[in-house]
Amino acid sequence: MNEIQVCTVVATRDLPRARVMAESFLRHHSDAPPVVTLVLDGASDHRAGTNEPCRVVSPDDLELDHKDFARLAMSYDHSELVEALKPWLLTFVLDQGAPVALYLDAAFEVFASFDEVPDLTAEHGLVVVPSLTAP
Repeated sequence: MNEIQVCTVVATRDLPRARVMAESFLRHHSDAPPVVTLVLDGASDHRAGTNEPCRVVSPDDLELDHKDFARLAMSYDHSELVEALKPWLLTFVLDQGAPVALYLDAAFEVFASFDEVPDLTAEHGLVVVPSLTAP
């Protein structure tokens, strides 16, 4: 059983990018659930079928008051809003029962498994994976 629940945040225009990332993760973790993908705008239009690599959720699904979300959306540009919503998304994933939540940027492509992450998380409580721009 896979203990890792991956999640990401995107705007509707970036949902294809999230699907590519999710498919690359699922190639290395075939028993993992679909990647929880928070779509900032119009998520209800993108609820997917059973073969979808992403489980689309909206800001309404988070423990985030509508007024607070509106304030964030008005205060931040897209990149800042994505960053601001990560804690709410990770909390949502953990509250759904995931033993390990892993945030991956939708622009990432996964080339190997994350099998060591659950043990490292159990040992340290938190694991931060650096972004690399070169191999």
